[in-house]
Amino acid sequence: MVSADVFSLALCALSALCTEKVSAQNYVTVSATNVYQNTGRKWQDWRKNVATFEAVSAIVKETYRKLWNDWYLACAPVGALLQVDLSDECSRYSHSRNLIVIAIAEANLDDHDILDLSAWPIWKVELVHEMLHEWQAKTPCIVTRDAEALCTKYAPPACGDGHGPEFFQAIVEKASYFSMTPEQLAAKI
Repeated sequence: MVSADVFSLALCALSALCTEKVSAQNYVTVSATNVYQNTGRKWQDWRKNVATFEAVSAIVKETYRKLWNDWYLACAPVGALLQVDLSDECSRYSHSRNLIVIAIAEANLDDHDILDLSAWPIWKVELVHEMLHEWQAKTPCIVTRDAEALCTKYAPPACGDGHGPEFFQAIVEKASYFSMTPEQLAAKI
Protein backbone atom coordinates (compact mmCIF):
# COMPACT_ATOMS: atom_id res chain seq x y z
CA MET A 1 0.00 0.00 0.00
CA VAL A 2 1.31 3.47 -0.92
CA SER A 3 1.25 6.04 1.85
CA ALA A 4 -0.80 9.24 1.77
CA ASP A 5 2.46 11.23 1.63
CA VAL A 6 3.46 9.50 -1.61
CA PHE A 7 0.02 10.21 -3.06
CA SER A 8 0.35 13.88 -2.06
CA LEU A 9 3.75 14.15 -3.69
CA ALA A 10 2.55 12.43 -6.85
CA LEU A 11 -0.52 14.67 -7.08
CA CYS A 12 1.59 17.81 -6.66
CA ALA A 13 3.92 16.65 -9.41
CA LEU A 14 0.96 15.77 -11.63
CA SER A 15 -0.63 19.18 -11.13
CA ALA A 16 2.62 20.92 -12.02
CA LEU A 17 3.16 18.81 -15.12
CA CYS A 18 -0.40 19.06 -16.39
CA THR A 19 -0.64 22.84 -16.61
CA GLU A 20 -0.46 23.54 -20.33
CA LYS A 21 -0.56 26.79 -22.23
CA VAL A 22 -3.44 26.85 -24.72
CA SER A 23 -2.71 30.21 -26.33
CA ALA A 24 -1.31 33.56 -25.35
CA GLN A 25 -4.58 34.27 -23.56
CA ASN A 26 -5.83 30.90 -22.26
CA TYR A 27 -4.47 28.24 -19.95
CA VAL A 28 -5.80 24.83 -19.08
CA THR A 29 -5.27 23.58 -15.57
CA VAL A 30 -5.72 19.89 -14.85
CA SER A 31 -6.26 19.10 -11.20
CA ALA A 32 -6.73 15.83 -9.37
CA THR A 33 -5.71 17.22 -6.00
CA ASN A 34 -7.03 15.48 -2.89
CA VAL A 35 -9.05 12.92 -4.84
CA TYR A 36 -6.92 9.95 -3.82
CA GLN A 37 -5.37 11.21 -0.62
CA ASN A 38 -6.20 9.12 2.42
CA THR A 39 -8.70 6.96 0.54
CA GLY A 40 -6.88 3.65 0.65
CA ARG A 41 -7.36 3.25 -3.11
CA LYS A 42 -4.97 0.98 -4.95
CA TRP A 43 -2.13 2.57 -6.86
CA GLN A 44 -3.26 0.78 -10.07
CA ASP A 45 -6.77 2.24 -9.79
CA TRP A 46 -5.30 5.68 -9.23
CA ARG A 47 -2.98 5.40 -12.25
CA LYS A 48 -5.78 4.16 -14.54
CA ASN A 49 -8.16 6.93 -13.51
CA VAL A 50 -5.51 9.63 -13.72
CA ALA A 51 -4.50 8.42 -17.19
CA THR A 52 -8.14 8.53 -18.32
CA PHE A 53 -8.58 11.93 -16.69
CA GLU A 54 -5.48 13.27 -18.47
CA ALA A 55 -6.83 11.98 -21.81
CA VAL A 56 -10.24 13.56 -21.19
CA SER A 57 -8.57 16.82 -20.11
CA ALA A 58 -6.55 16.95 -23.32
CA ILE A 59 -9.71 16.37 -25.37
CA VAL A 60 -11.58 19.08 -23.43
CA LYS A 61 -8.71 21.50 -24.03
CA GLU A 62 -8.54 20.77 -27.75
CA THR A 63 -12.33 20.93 -28.14
CA TYR A 64 -12.45 24.29 -26.34
CA ARG A 65 -9.70 25.66 -28.55
CA LYS A 66 -11.45 24.50 -31.73
CA LEU A 67 -14.90 25.75 -30.71
CA TRP A 68 -13.53 29.05 -29.44
CA ASN A 69 -11.56 29.69 -32.63
CA ASP A 70 -14.57 28.80 -34.80
CA TRP A 71 -17.09 30.80 -32.77
CA TYR A 72 -15.03 33.95 -32.31
CA LEU A 73 -13.47 34.18 -35.77
CA ALA A 74 -15.17 37.50 -36.53
CA CYS A 75 -14.40 39.14 -33.19
CA ALA A 76 -11.49 38.93 -30.80
CA PRO A 77 -12.46 38.83 -27.13
CA VAL A 78 -10.09 37.24 -24.65
CA GLY A 79 -10.78 33.55 -24.24
CA ALA A 80 -11.62 32.23 -20.82
CA LEU A 81 -9.19 30.44 -18.57
CA LEU A 82 -10.23 26.79 -18.80
CA GLN A 83 -9.84 24.63 -15.72
CA VAL A 84 -10.59 20.90 -15.84
CA ASP A 85 -11.06 19.29 -12.43
CA LEU A 86 -11.60 15.75 -11.26
CA SER A 87 -14.46 16.68 -9.00
CA ASP A 88 -18.11 16.09 -8.13
CA GLU A 89 -18.75 19.83 -8.11
CA CYS A 90 -20.75 21.64 -10.79
CA SER A 91 -19.15 22.98 -13.93
CA ARG A 92 -19.42 26.75 -14.18
CA TYR A 93 -18.54 29.93 -16.07
CA SER A 94 -17.55 33.12 -14.29
CA HIS A 95 -17.67 36.23 -16.43
CA SER A 96 -16.03 38.38 -13.75
CA ARG A 97 -13.09 35.96 -13.53
CA ASN A 98 -13.20 34.96 -17.23
CA LEU A 99 -13.06 31.34 -16.10
CA ILE A 100 -14.69 28.10 -17.21
CA VAL A 101 -14.42 25.18 -14.81
CA ILE A 102 -15.31 21.77 -16.21
CA ALA A 103 -15.80 19.30 -13.37
CA ILE A 104 -15.52 15.64 -14.27
CA ALA A 105 -16.72 13.20 -11.63
CA GLU A 106 -14.55 10.15 -11.07
CA ALA A 107 -17.54 7.91 -11.81
CA ASN A 108 -17.80 9.42 -15.31
CA LEU A 109 -14.28 8.29 -16.20
CA ASP A 110 -15.77 4.82 -16.83
CA ASP A 111 -18.52 6.10 -19.17
CA HIS A 112 -18.44 4.17 -22.45
CA ASP A 113 -18.29 7.39 -24.51
CA ILE A 114 -15.96 9.46 -22.30
CA LEU A 115 -13.21 9.58 -24.99
CA ASP A 116 -15.55 9.58 -28.02
CA LEU A 117 -15.25 12.90 -29.86
CA SER A 118 -18.18 12.11 -32.16
CA ALA A 119 -20.58 11.51 -29.25
CA TRP A 120 -21.81 13.89 -26.54
CA PRO A 121 -20.10 12.62 -23.38
CA ILE A 122 -20.75 14.49 -20.16
CA TRP A 123 -17.65 16.69 -20.55
CA LYS A 124 -18.85 17.90 -23.97
CA VAL A 125 -22.33 18.67 -22.67
CA GLU A 126 -20.76 20.63 -19.80
CA LEU A 127 -18.20 22.40 -22.02
CA VAL A 128 -20.75 23.52 -24.63
CA HIS A 129 -23.14 24.66 -21.89
CA GLU A 130 -20.44 26.80 -20.24
CA MET A 131 -19.19 28.10 -23.59
CA LEU A 132 -22.73 29.24 -24.37
CA HIS A 133 -22.59 31.26 -21.15
CA GLU A 134 -19.25 32.69 -22.33
CA TRP A 135 -20.82 33.57 -25.70
CA GLN A 136 -23.82 35.13 -23.96
CA ALA A 137 -21.50 37.33 -21.88
CA LYS A 138 -19.01 38.34 -24.58
CA THR A 139 -21.17 39.07 -27.61
CA PRO A 140 -24.00 41.54 -28.19
CA CYS A 141 -27.33 39.88 -27.52
CA ILE A 142 -30.68 40.80 -28.97
CA VAL A 143 -33.18 38.25 -27.74
CA THR A 144 -35.43 36.87 -30.47
CA ARG A 145 -38.88 35.34 -30.15
CA ASP A 146 -37.30 31.94 -30.83
CA ALA A 147 -35.01 32.38 -27.81
CA GLU A 148 -37.92 33.49 -25.61
CA ALA A 149 -39.93 30.43 -26.69
CA LEU A 150 -36.99 28.11 -25.95
CA CYS A 151 -36.52 29.73 -22.56
CA THR A 152 -40.17 29.20 -21.71
CA LYS A 153 -39.99 25.56 -22.79
CA TYR A 154 -36.56 24.47 -21.51
CA ALA A 155 -35.41 26.78 -18.69
CA PRO A 156 -35.37 24.72 -15.51
CA PRO A 157 -37.06 26.59 -12.65
CA ALA A 158 -34.17 26.16 -10.20
CA CYS A 159 -31.27 26.30 -12.64
CA GLY A 160 -29.68 29.45 -11.29
CA ASP A 161 -28.66 32.78 -12.75
CA GLY A 162 -27.72 33.09 -16.38
CA HIS A 163 -30.35 30.75 -17.81
CA GLY A 164 -32.76 33.39 -19.05
CA PRO A 165 -33.63 34.40 -22.61
CA GLU A 166 -30.06 35.60 -23.30
CA PHE A 167 -28.70 32.09 -22.67
CA PHE A 168 -31.28 30.65 -25.03
CA GLN A 169 -30.36 33.27 -27.62
CA ALA A 170 -26.83 31.86 -27.50
CA ILE A 171 -28.34 28.42 -28.16
CA VAL A 172 -30.30 29.81 -31.12
CA GLU A 173 -27.12 31.35 -32.52
CA LYS A 174 -24.87 28.28 -32.05
CA ALA A 175 -27.18 25.31 -32.73
CA SER A 176 -26.40 25.24 -36.44
CA TYR A 177 -22.69 24.90 -35.62
CA PHE A 178 -23.54 21.43 -34.27
CA SER A 179 -25.93 20.70 -37.17
CA MET A 180 -28.84 20.84 -34.75
CA THR A 181 -31.97 22.86 -34.35
CA PRO A 182 -32.08 25.16 -31.32
CA GLU A 183 -34.60 22.76 -29.76
CA GLN A 184 -32.24 19.80 -30.20
CA LEU A 185 -29.30 21.67 -28.67
CA ALA A 186 -31.40 22.97 -25.76
CA ALA A 187 -32.56 19.43 -25.02
CA LYS A 188 -29.02 18.06 -25.27
CA ILE A 189 -27.44 20.50 -22.83
